[in-house]
Amino acid sequence: MEDQISQKQTHHSETQVSEGIGEVAPKVHFKLWSALGYQYCAQVTPLVVGTYLSLTIGLGGSAGYFWCFVFVGIFQLIFCLAAAEMASGIPHSSGPAHWVIVLGPPKWSHVIGYILGWVTNCGWMCVCAASSLYLAQLTMALIVASYPDFDLQPWHTYLVYIGYSLLELFLNLPIMFKVLNLLLSTNIVLINLTSVFLLIVLLAKAGPKQSAYEVFVHFVNESGWSSDGVVFFLGVLPGLVALGAFDNASHLTDEVSNPSKQIPQVLLGSTVMGFLTGVPMIMVYEFCNVDPESLLEPVGGQPIVQLILNATNSLPLTIVGTVAIMFCFFIAGCSYWISWSRLYWSFSREGALPFGKYMSKLSGDQSLPINALFLVTSVTIALGSIQLGSAIAMNALLGGAALCTVSAFAACFAFVTAARRHTIPIDGSTSDALAHRVALFLYCGSFLFWSGFLCHCISQSLQKA
Repeated sequence: MEDQISQKQTHHSETQVSEGIGEVAPKVHFKLWSALGYQYCAQVTPLVVGTYLSLTIGLGGSAGYFWCFVFVGIFQLIFCLAAAEMASGIPHSSGPAHWVIVLGPPKWSHVIGYILGWVTNCGWMCVCAASSLYLAQLTMALIVASYPDFDLQPWHTYLVYIGYSLLELFLNLPIMFKVLNLLLSTNIVLINLTSVFLLIVLLAKAGPKQSAYEVFVHFVNESGWSSDGVVFFLGVLPGLVALGAFDNASHLTDEVSNPSKQIPQVLLGSTVMGFLTGVPMIMVYEFCNVDPESLLEPVGGQPIVQLILNATNSLPLTIVGTVAIMFCFFIAGCSYWISWSRLYWSFSREGALPFGKYMSKLSGDQSLPINALFLVTSVTIALGSIQLGSAIAMNALLGGAALCTVSAFAACFAFVTAARRHTIPIDGSTSDALAHRVALFLYCGSFLFWSGFLCHCISQSLQKA
């Protein structure tokens, strides 16, 4: 099996060289710390968990939200181990789309790789659009909080959405890329400092706080589902989003000096750090949620803004806290632009995407995929126009991104599990991968479980309708 994989990898490299694709060679842009910042920015766990607080109403309450995050987080840590070894053994900027080509059956591997290439590109398209959308919504929420009589219209949000998308493009251009690299490195500190600021302010100002019984024990089910178990599993999305994006770091394979070693370090370091910071921040948010019912109709539609405003009863503190969150989210959005542009550039080298001849080119002194960056921005801006007709459809983007990512990894791990691989090639050698096989089995099993669970929920909803 290892020989087949080695032959596929060698053939793939020879094909690229023979075709002469990409006159400008990729350049190493990221050291270990900046790559870790890039991945941690993409997850931004301690802050993003505060954006789903409206799920505490009716779907499990505070206790359901907390324990569901812990449950999903443990499984995500296991899956991260499997993804890290996959990225180490088969380093490639296309990530899962390339892994299935290497690992899949020769007859179907390229077809499945082509499909997954489109699926992962669609996933990152949703993530980029969601990042700009959320920044725009937070901005408008601050305006509404400052001027309650302001008549917010969808086109206001869309104009701000376009502005953030263009700013994220600007920071990714060669003229500003060194600045972005520095911001990615420092954003690890900024995210944690913002979390500490929120922790201190919320705990000091909020009152009366929720009881420990409400936060850890009292499970609320006002969803209409008779089973508390079903309601519990409906709350997995925050954990999947906050501790996901495992293919994110793989798209930096051509821009780090030792991807087989550094990409796994980045994945594991970011996920562990996210889990360890996410758990206490959820507790802070829940204890300081002094008016849970208000999160159903929060100011500007943003629960985190409403939470800070309720807890501090101070508009200036709300503005400072929200602006700090927005800055961290903005740098995260820039990292999403990096991910999607590198994925599109890498997969375009295979001739599998529109305008591949132009998108596969690197240009500028920094050897950046500028053509892909402009295409990414154009598609993101076009996709954002959906909110002019349906805000609900736009807000479903993160769910769509999670579905695309989970499907891609499930396909990769299913191939490895089905082939009963005992090892994954790392630098021409092999390693004992018992833990890896266990993680693969758990991931594939959980994917089948979630697929069946969602089908059950949909069928039950249709019957009730």
